[in-house]
Amino acid sequence: MGCHHEEDLHWAQGCKAVLSEVWHDAHDGWEGSSKPYKVIERCLCPQYIRPNPAHRDAHGPSLPLRMAAEYDENHPAHRVLTRLDQMIRGRQPADVDAATSLAGWLAILGRGDQSASSCVSGTLREETLRDFLPFHTQQQVDLTQPHAAEWARRLRSAARTAAVELLDKHESATEVYVDPETHAPVIRTNDADALWTTIPRRLPTTSPLAELVVGSLVWVRTESGTLHLAPDQEHQGYPWRRGSTDWPTRLATLVHLLLDDITAVPSQTRGSEVPQSLRLFAEQTWPPSWAFTRGQLEAIRDGGPVTP
Repeated sequence: MGCHHEEDLHWAQGCKAVLSEVWHDAHDGWEGSSKPYKVIERCLCPQYIRPNPAHRDAHGPSLPLRMAAEYDENHPAHRVLTRLDQMIRGRQPADVDAATSLAGWLAILGRGDQSASSCVSGTLREETLRDFLPFHTQQQVDLTQPHAAEWARRLRSAARTAAVELLDKHESATEVYVDPETHAPVIRTNDADALWTTIPRRLPTTSPLAELVVGSLVWVRTESGTLHLAPDQEHQGYPWRRGSTDWPTRLATLVHLLLDDITAVPSQTRGSEVPQSLRLFAEQTWPPSWAFTRGQLEAIRDGGPVTP
């Protein structure tokens, strides 16, 4: 450990050793009342993803920059980590293309060491950094549903790596899997009929959309026959839930984008750009796990009838 504290004090976020605690009195500014608050000085262990500016010389560069030094400068992980360091420091880094970003993150997420786990958990905690991850939205998948069962059959057992931090920071998983099509981590906790996974921001395929399945979850089947959970729809990372108030906008946006580009990222498009005919389609109540072909969806977008 960089700070020489005991190992059990080091969590994914870094060392948790308290060096001192000082109590103060303060006025909250609302009712003029006085109340105590506590200032806690914690260990500045360099395992933290964000360096303390006041102690940068003593504790060196950020965790991502130290990890970047482990890779050749042309390696995708090096480019991802150096960009992450610039984002942490509030600078405007150069863009990294989608393919390089995905390859770099997959290299990081596939590592089993503490540095990689700390880097991923630290990125998740920072709202301004989360969208840089290729996965974010957590989703529970009910295996009693037919499309979920089809998806689950392709999963492969996997070791616990940094990718599992996206789902299981408290280490409650009893089984760990990976989706070989998307490289998304999948875990089982205490429910035999459910799995948890994280949904890609974009689908890693060039095969066009062939079918959309609308139910409690939304599934996309491509012309290659591969079934995917619908890609991440919300900037905030909210999971797909049909009961949510913005369901029509989210579903209409998804259909509109994926008909034209299967690799589109829904959260990067404003709902106002979606045709009204798709909004009307999304507002309908459909039978459970109702499937729509590409031809049907294109006809609806062009103003055709919206009927179950």
